[in-house]
Amino acid sequence: MKALISSSALCVNFFLYLKQKGLLTSFLGLIGIHNVSVLKGEFEKKLKTGASSAKANLDFFIDCSNCVIGIESKFTEHYDKNHGPLKQSYLEKKNNWQLKEKFSNTFSNLAKWINCNWTLGEYSDKKTGKTYKGRFSPFKYLDVAQLIKHLFALDNDVDVKKPYILLYIHYDILCNEINEHEDEIRKFRSILKKDKVYFISVSYQSIFDKLSKYLKKDVKGHEDYLTYMKSRYLL
Repeated sequence: MKALISSSALCVNFFLYLKQKGLLTSFLGLIGIHNVSVLKGEFEKKLKTGASSAKANLDFFIDCSNCVIGIESKFTEHYDKNHGPLKQSYLEKKNNWQLKEKFSNTFSNLAKWINCNWTLGEYSDKKTGKTYKGRFSPFKYLDVAQLIKHLFALDNDVDVKKPYILLYIHYDILCNEINEHEDEIRKFRSILKKDKVYFISVSYQSIFDKLSKYLKKDVKGHEDYLTYMKSRYLL
């Protein structure tokens, strides 16, 4: 939270005000999620992935009357090419370290893409110092291994008893990398669509523009929030 590049801080600064003012339902409507009633919003929601004791840490989690939305927030991290692998706990040791059958049965097209296109390699556990095998994504900018971990958690955790949506909200800057990042998002979305997974991606810039126009119509006024977000994040 203290880091200048913290996506956690950006997520809290963006969503906490909306949560406190009862505006999460309006936010969801602006990104195309309609006919829902928000029950609660939680930061740093931890869900079990179903791969040993591994848990996914969602930046923000919105529980609605008829669905849940798991949110991954990015500030500048997606421009770092050193993304981690899909770890050994998600893979079967047989058959050249394929994605585990329990995941493959639910996400067959995703499993095929991982098994055929991801590189098998080694990584070190920072806590134990031991070396394990994992699969590394062909993408440069989209941390798809992390998103897949969130997806498995939303599908597996017993606390999630409703249809789920994975929302990826990212901060964009004017650079050449943004085009490749967007291309990777489109490719990932097309794969998930075949498995009937609802995946939404939106930039902070585009959604804040819509949100600003919406809030300016409110006679209650939200000037302090809008001014702060604009000045801090150049939105």
